Amino acid sequence: QREQLAREIEQLGRLLMQARPPQLLIVGRRGAGKSSLINAICKMRVAATGAVLSETTEPKWYDVITPHGKLSLLDTRGLGESSPLGRGGRADPFGQLHATIDVKTPDALLFLIKAKEVDARGAEDVRGVLEIRQYIQRRHGANVPVLVLVTQVDELDPKRVDPPFDHPEKQAHIRL
Repeated sequence: QREQLAREIEQLGRLLMQARPPQLLIVGRRGAGKSSLINAICKMRVAATGAVLSETTEPKWYDVITPHGKLSLLDTRGLGESSPLGRGGRADPFGQLHATIDVKTPDALLFLIKAKEVDARGAEDVRGVLEIRQYIQRRHGANVPVLVLVTQVDELDPKRVDPPFDHPEKQAHIRL
């Protein structure tokens, strides 16, 4: 019994030493609301958002203190993003993301998709998400779960319905 207790204490010690805030990787197409989600969680504007052009030029970790504890959020360029970066060149968004993931291992991947684009380029998006997930598996041995978040449901018809979107037609579109 003493040996078993010693093993259990050792295991608990390892778990305590590995304790850290959850680390979430946020991906999606440009304009899906990745930076806006980070700003909403932080309750202040920490990540730049753009009305027309992409503002996120490279992956960036944000460390947030919430009422439930600390949280690390990784904001990324849009999947399929090809707009030029600040120095006039084009960077491989996956290469940038890999380098960032090498430093900090995400615990989960949040895939954001606009409500009006759930059937647009879906296979391409899924390939991108799977490539990221497989890279994390190869590099860190972690099978991170993927959570899909549908954003911008307010854009679904009828548009002039305010939250909580009790309108039956709006609810039908959200369910679809």
